Amino acid sequence: MNKWIFSVILILIFFVNMPQIVLAKDNLSLNELISEAVKNNSEIKQISSKLDASRLREVQEKALEDPQFGFGLMNIPLNIPAFGTEMMTSGEVFVSQMIPYPEKLTLKGRMAGIMADIDYQMLLSKINEIKREIKMDYFQLFLVNRQIEVALKNKQIIKDFVKIAETKYIVNQGTQQDILRANVEQSKLTQKLIGLLQQKNNLKIRLAYYLGTPSAIINGEPGNIKLSKINYSLNQLEEITRVNQPEINMAEKNIYLRETENRMARLEYIPDFDFMLSYGFKPERADMISGRITINLPVWYKDKQNNRVKETENLIKANTEGLNSRKNEIVFTLRSLLNQIESQEKIYQLITIGTIPQAEQYLKSAISGYSVGKIDFQALLESLMTLLDYEIDASMSLAEHEKDIAELEFMTGRDLVKR
Repeated sequence: MNKWIFSVILILIFFVNMPQIVLAKDNLSLNELISEAVKNNSEIKQISSKLDASRLREVQEKALEDPQFGFGLMNIPLNIPAFGTEMMTSGEVFVSQMIPYPEKLTLKGRMAGIMADIDYQMLLSKINEIKREIKMDYFQLFLVNRQIEVALKNKQIIKDFVKIAETKYIVNQGTQQDILRANVEQSKLTQKLIGLLQQKNNLKIRLAYYLGTPSAIINGEPGNIKLSKINYSLNQLEEITRVNQPEINMAEKNIYLRETENRMARLEYIPDFDFMLSYGFKPERADMISGRITINLPVWYKDKQNNRVKETENLIKANTEGLNSRKNEIVFTLRSLLNQIESQEKIYQLITIGTIPQAEQYLKSAISGYSVGKIDFQALLESLMTLLDYEIDASMSLAEHEKDIAELEFMTGRDLVKR
């Protein structure tokens, strides 16, 4: 009877002293991190400035080339020094303007507009990429914090085990070897904590870099993360991707650009026009006005225009195949991610609802068994490690689940869950 009373006292000591680790008072908001990155990230700013510049090109490309102005003297005899002594000598002032076939300027402006649209999709793509990286690091930071928390709790529990072992040793029911083994486990945990803290610092340094403030210190820690739910079918995700994915939109814009270039190449068979108007004057004779129109002759079309048309046609085919390949790759990735998300969700539910409660009961039983001498200290440690491993597995499964959703959001180009 005394052994059972002693066992109950030890169990109460163990669970009363089990520490509750708090890593930070302030929660680190994922949405605020993303918002700050979109405003301050250097790469995003660079692409944004490039977009502002490219949007100014469309009007430029639609404009005509600058007109030309000139002045000249004609028919000056070399043996007569004075101007005006020869009837054929005259002066001329002229202005000329090259005017391309009308649709060419429209197409040049359209191509510049498409290039601006592509730059815009590049901006969205970079924002999408930065958001993914921040989400990945955020959920990894959550996992590392959870591992630190479990390691600290583990260390405190082993310290409590040492007290239990010392108590048993005093009453000649335990061995000094149990105490030494517990101290070894504490040293191993201390070493593990050093590595985890280094990972944590590296993750915060990366987050500061994405926020455009690499020298800043990120305060706060990720709060409690709940299991997110994806309420979209594969077909719905494919449609969302088709509309929102910057890479897909960029590829489609590139095809449109190549088609416009092909149309432009076909118009190169049509000559451009150069208009010139001149004003001539002679001494003691009436002034004269002259006009002239010149056109370029595409006589080398077999080498130039024909090959340019074929080149753009091949680029259209290449870009189209590239788009189809990317779409197939995205569908494959969407299916894989959905399977992974579903699997991680099942694993998380299984561990948290079934496995961890069972492991907790097993640990209580192991403590009781050790206190009455039914199991040795190694078995007690293994029961503790089993529980803590399951707690880490649950956190890892939750973090990987959220990472897979972040990857799914990156692939679709849109946020799919509320955080």
